[in-house]
Amino acid sequence: MEVASMVSGKGGLTLSLDLVGSFGHGAGWLGCRELPQRLVRLRNELDDVLHAFDNLVTESVTNVFRPHVTVLRDMRQPTDAVSIMPVYWPITDFALVHSELGHVPRYRIVKAYPLRC
Repeated sequence: MEVASMVSGKGGLTLSLDLVGSFGHGAGWLGCRELPQRLVRLRNELDDVLHAFDNLVTESVTNVFRPHVTVLRDMRQPTDAVSIMPVYWPITDFALVHSELGHVPRYRIVKAYPLRC
């Protein structure tokens, strides 16, 4: 059964990216102070689907949810999160992404699922 048919995925959403900061390994990001409830519901629905398949769930799937957009790599000095004027980022789909982490991370979209309006 397709994941897309297991979650409601109805209605796009917009992130208000109003924080800038970095992860400890030098990646700079834009993030949001408040998560849209539609995004929280979608994440919870995806978690429920994954938990239905016990052999697919790992600790990394159930960690803290921090949506962000990576905007910089190899920062010389990490920074704490600070507020900025918001950048509005429309979300029209979600995707299963294969990540190859290393010195130069690579990401490949395996499949994208539209958020139907």
